[in-house]
Amino acid sequence: MHIAYLTPEYPHERTAHAGGMGTSIKNLVVALVRLGHKVRVFVYGQDEDLVFEDEGVTFHKIKYRNYKLGGFYSYRKHIEQYVNKNLIDVDIIEAPDWTGITAFMKLDKPLVIRFHGSDTYFCHIEGRSQKWKNRFFEKNAVVKANAYIAPTHYAGETSLKLFGLKKDKLKIIPYGLELDLFYNEDPTAYQQYNLLNIGTVIRKKGLFQLAQAFNKVVENYPAATLTLVGSDSPDVQTGSLSTWKLVEQTFTERARKQVTYLGKVPYNQVQELIKKAHVCVFPSLAETLGW
Repeated sequence: MHIAYLTPEYPHERTAHAGGMGTSIKNLVVALVRLGHKVRVFVYGQDEDLVFEDEGVTFHKIKYRNYKLGGFYSYRKHIEQYVNKNLIDVDIIEAPDWTGITAFMKLDKPLVIRFHGSDTYFCHIEGRSQKWKNRFFEKNAVVKANAYIAPTHYAGETSLKLFGLKKDKLKIIPYGLELDLFYNEDPTAYQQYNLLNIGTVIRKKGLFQLAQAFNKVVENYPAATLTLVGSDSPDVQTGSLSTWKLVEQTFTERARKQVTYLGKVPYNQVQELIKKAHVCVFPSLAETLGW
């Protein structure tokens, strides 16, 4: 098959930063190419328009564009036109539910939407109100899809219910992970008392609870350290442009001295940090694939 992916992120040195969504797509893309399938990846919201190939995958960077009026609609139509021009020999295209990027699009190939976790889903899980615009875009996008994929039954069935969709088009396909990349030749070699958290610095990831817990950990284990890895983000509750600055204020003065925030780091560096950590901590409050 020739499979295309439309995504806002993908972990590659020539694209902008990527999080869990992009990493999960890359793991799948690498495996599909290995099995002999052709893959084309469209990454929107980029700093330039560029087409390049790497390790058997054709990448299309689609530059972000500002419009004086109707920017949300106009940029989607721009993506639609660009993607359709490059879907000639593609069999199927996958897009995420997040922000309803395929709203108003008429793609020339069957569209599968993967429930990575929409704003609608997370607002429901967290019990907070949702902007009507976000709901409108995501609803418009998902109702036009030919099929749906979710990593868990809960995420899939909850998303279908929230959008009023039927279950017969849903397939549960858990995320894949290249475990060979995380093989630890010497698991006894690690940094004692080092806690590691990986993920976007955002309220729903439980970062405030983690800070409060670490304050207590340091009281009992003075040598304990905490390493945080992930992009900073605005805080939906306070309106602050930096969740990290709020989390930082949650630490006691003593605990803050034991915390290292690395921000975004390359994927291979994340692997090494995991190997060196004593304990990996993920206190997330809302996910599509919880532990």
